[in-house]
Amino acid sequence: MTPSQPTGLSTITSNDSIIVEWVANPENDIQGYNIYNSTTSGGGVSGYVKLNNELITVSTELRDFVKSSTKTVQNIGGQKITTVVEDIQQETIFSYTHSNLLDGKRQYYVITAVN
Repeated sequence: MTPSQPTGLSTITSNDSIIVEWVANPENDIQGYNIYNSTTSGGGVSGYVKLNNELITVSTELRDFVKSSTKTVQNIGGQKITTVVEDIQQETIFSYTHSNLLDGKRQYYVITAVN
């Protein structure tokens, strides 16, 4: 079965580099990820250049995020009592650093999961 598209894609700019981050896929049989780049958007992988020589298999960090939050306000003895319950979950984050970007052009990325 074809794996789902990776989610949570974000970028961080640093001098002449862009760090691309994404969340690990939910499937248990993912072997790794490929990252593709272009200076024009659209078309999926077609027209993009593969940046990595080997599958990206090592995650860079675990990150906590709030999966859901419930807020309850009660009036007890003339005082408002607020209770917040958060369901915290951890996400496994992968990243790739695209270096030596000296031309100042906008960059577009596609991440694919491989099983």
